[in-house]
Amino acid sequence: MPNVNINDTELYYIEHGSGTPFLVMHGGLGVDHTYFRPALDPLGDIFKLIFYDHRGHGRSGRPPINTITYEQLADDANALRETLGYDKIGVIGDSAGGYIALHYAIRHQKNISYLTHLKCSKKKSHEILQLRKNMMININLKKRYFYKFRI
Repeated sequence: MPNVNINDTELYYIEHGSGTPFLVMHGGLGVDHTYFRPALDPLGDIFKLIFYDHRGHGRSGRPPINTITYEQLADDANALRETLGYDKIGVIGDSAGGYIALHYAIRHQKNISYLTHLKCSKKKSHEILQLRKNMMININLKKRYFYKFRI
């Protein structure tokens, strides 16, 4: 399985499917991308899903703990997008990964095509998005696919 050196650490990732590319950002501290696979793998029929482990998680590198910030995690995701050769990419984030997705949308808005965040506090999400009142971003939640797989 592929590993890439990004921003002074190593990120583990795996690609599944074909179609519009999406970075899949897992939630929680201390977990990895694998809990997402049973629910999202069927979407590989229509999307190219790029599952990866954030720095300090799963099979990715163990950089200094003070480098594990939402901003750095968003920058890591953008560097992974760039390394994989995509101009724009969709982002799916769950729980803490949803916050990383929101930071990605704020910090790298020219490189995002779709934003989907799951189980992410509405209050906190609203506060983050208010940091960029004039941000124009294409938000497209593919409800019929996500509802079908009950994510």
